[in-house]
Amino acid sequence: MANHSFKTKIEVGRKFGMLLITKELTERIYKGKNNNGYDLWVRQVECLCDCGTIVNREYATLPKMERLKRISNCGCLKYHKKSKDLARIEGIESMSRKEKYDIVKDLIRKGFNNVEIYSATGVSHSKTSNIRKEIGANYYTIDKDDIKVGMRMNFLTIISLTDERDVSGNRMVKCQCDCGNVKLIRWGHFRSGGTKSCGCYMKEVARNMMKEQLIPNNIKHADTKGGPHHYLYTLWMGIKQRCYNPNNKRYSTYGARGIGMYEPWINDYVAFKEWVLTNLGERYDANTGKRGDNESFDRIDVNIGYYPGNLRWADFQTQANNKTIHSLGHRSRKMIEEETGKKMLSAKKLQEIYEEYYNVKITKGNVVHHINWDASDNRRKNLLEVTRAEHGWLHQTCNYKLKTESRSSIIKILKNIDWDGYDLQRKINRG
Repeated sequence: MANHSFKTKIEVGRKFGMLLITKELTERIYKGKNNNGYDLWVRQVECLCDCGTIVNREYATLPKMERLKRISNCGCLKYHKKSKDLARIEGIESMSRKEKYDIVKDLIRKGFNNVEIYSATGVSHSKTSNIRKEIGANYYTIDKDDIKVGMRMNFLTIISLTDERDVSGNRMVKCQCDCGNVKLIRWGHFRSGGTKSCGCYMKEVARNMMKEQLIPNNIKHADTKGGPHHYLYTLWMGIKQRCYNPNNKRYSTYGARGIGMYEPWINDYVAFKEWVLTNLGERYDANTGKRGDNESFDRIDVNIGYYPGNLRWADFQTQANNKTIHSLGHRSRKMIEEETGKKMLSAKKLQEIYEEYYNVKITKGNVVHHINWDASDNRRKNLLEVTRAEHGWLHQTCNYKLKTESRSSIIKILKNIDWDGYDLQRKINRG
């Protein structure tokens, strides 16, 4: 940038309001084109505020604030951290008017509001407001002349003025970001520098934080897609979803039943992986591409969660025999056959027996339900025709207590349920 000669000399050591000029900065702020079409570069100065803060300011704004009888500051007048409870000043009643006004001025400069000043000094709100105007510490009001096309702050440049306001009534300006996006920005946020870009700046900050801080500090297990133990990582994620995510379609048979995970494993995959490999070893993989040919993670007691001592690798048949349909006490067909020594009836055969018992034809889509949850008891008083939705509802954990109810009681309970709402909730849970 070419050297320029300026008519106005910057006086180092001169004070404007609460800001003392310490030096002139060589860096200029580009303000776009002036009326003659030339590039407009604005001088900056480094200032020391009375509160001890060092800030950079455009030099042209300092004399302007002085002419308007406003106090130039680093922002501490408005944002100064003040005490929540301002105690009443001792001896304030016996002080002269001038002494009271000096105290009020000092409290205004420290950032206290009119209510707090009144409680400490007894000076009325109106008199305090007059003092604010006198020293130029009243709230800064936005003038249209202050907003100009071409003004630049951080990554934003004002390209046009609008009459649009946000929901709170604050003035908006149309800005173009350095990345090319055009966006309406609140003028106060633009002027203060609070809004730095259209949003791309924060994305870049987050990206850099991820690269420089989060990723290096995270334990790298290398078991995401393509890792040597990817199946363990997938297993760990699936368990957490089933146990702790109400939106997961299998939550009703896991998390809703109280099935959980060993707490030290919930947020520590590495600890989970080390325990599995140390105590259970590697999973057998037949490499056939069929899931049923491989071993799977099995809970020895299906009514207890994923805890050390309750886990094993099991083949498909072993795990199938160990499953529950929904929860407490409802055993698989093979388990019942092994326990009772009786051959279990197929669904079709059970339907034929029911139709013969009651001399009825079961509606297409309906099933036969064992009222006392004992699938080996096929007496007529233990059988009931229900819809698929009713059958699923009856086999929920919370309804296990109904196994002691009579057939007539179950029928009465089912009639009083809002099945439309139940079906809707099932669809929501399935996602």
